[in-house]
Amino acid sequence: MYPRTELVETTVYRRERDKDVLCQLTYEVTPFRDDLLRWFLVGIKELE
Repeated sequence: MYPRTELVETTVYRRERDKDVLCQLTYEVTPFRDDLLRWFLVGIKELE
């Protein structure tokens, strides 16, 4: 398995706006060991 990028759309709470906002989260997913994966958050884009 090779490193890959995953996009997830979800609602997150944004403190600066003091409300929940629909966002697209970008993760870098890399194999770790024993079939485990590491997920690193590399970007957040607001969709609203």
